[in-house]
Amino acid sequence: MRGSVVAGLIICWLLIPLLAPAQQARDLGEPKAQAQSGSPAKTLLQRHVTAGAKCASCHGDAPKSMPVSDAACLSCHGPLQSLEAKTAADMPNPHAQAHIGPIPCTACHHIHRPSELYCNKCHSYDMAMP
Repeated sequence: MRGSVVAGLIICWLLIPLLAPAQQARDLGEPKAQAQSGSPAKTLLQRHVTAGAKCASCHGDAPKSMPVSDAACLSCHGPLQSLEAKTAADMPNPHAQAHIGPIPCTACHHIHRPSELYCNKCHSYDMAMP
């Protein structure tokens, strides 16, 4: 009995790395499928799909595994100066970027997984992240 439990645990341990790529492939699926299935952690994908964005709206002709460029984000969301003005009341202003210089939009804002505040890699700010 004990041998079969140990063998089962070993098999599970060996299979975990094989299952991770399958999960990643599901995570990179078509936006409508993900939005309809309801992501466990609400992502920006649902907002973009509702606004009519398709994969090519952000990724263009680049492979979907490539990061989205700031130019693609700013083509819809406006110039960085406008975003900085919209978040001027936040302290510190996450779009001011004077502290460490420019960082890509995708450092904080993610479509296929929950967004995260890049600044919290060193600090501990309590800001809401869309």
